[in-house]
Amino acid sequence: MTPELAKKIFNVFHKVEAIKKDKSNPFFKSYYTDINSILRVVKPILKSEKLFLSQPIIKNEVITIIIDSDTGAVFPDKPEGLAIQSIKPQERGSEITYYRRYGLQSLLGLEAEDDDANQTVSRKSNNTIKPINNPNNFEL
Repeated sequence: MTPELAKKIFNVFHKVEAIKKDKSNPFFKSYYTDINSILRVVKPILKSEKLFLSQPIIKNEVITIIIDSDTGAVFPDKPEGLAIQSIKPQERGSEITYYRRYGLQSLLGLEAEDDDANQTVSRKSNNTIKPINNPNNFEL
């Protein structure tokens, strides 16, 4: 990443405030931030830094990149996509939107609570507490 692009991404990161969760997911009884709400907040800030957001689908993967309009530099410089798994059109569209939303949140380090993913993971209760190895006796 060029120093100019790093500075612009730094500026975007510090200008974007927490985005309100404005949509409800009745299946998981949780709230999430809609992709359009994220874009409404992020696009003007990216524009002020002369950055362009692109989320193309290349080789069946959703890629999220930011391009510096002054230099043509791309962030990340070696983007990796999220592979689309669904076959049915409506499911595929939902998956693409999901990947776009989470790709953008991750790329810009946007504040978001991971409501729906926590409910998809099965966790076993472990009531034992393991001592922390603290050889220097630092106060924890």
